[in-house]
Amino acid sequence: MFGRRSQTPQNKKVDTIIGKDTKANGRLEVRGSIRIDGCFDGDIETDGDVAVGDTARLKASIHAANVTIAGEVEGDIYASGRLEIASTG
Repeated sequence: MFGRRSQTPQNKKVDTIIGKDTKANGRLEVRGSIRIDGCFDGDIETDGDVAVGDTARLKASIHAANVTIAGEVEGDIYASGRLEIASTG
């Protein structure tokens, strides 16, 4: 009943996924939610949520409704709603 919460972000619906073996850079403009488990360098802008997995490494500016971080993020985060940082974040 009172268990420990998972350190990996759990979003109900994810529209875009960047896998853990992926390295990308540039500007991402996403409609909906995105989950990142790999490496990304650049800007992320979405009208939905951003979930950063515990294997993710980002150097990015993030603009989103809600942001959940379990990995490493270096940069500015702009969340119009909720910002959640796990103990691994």
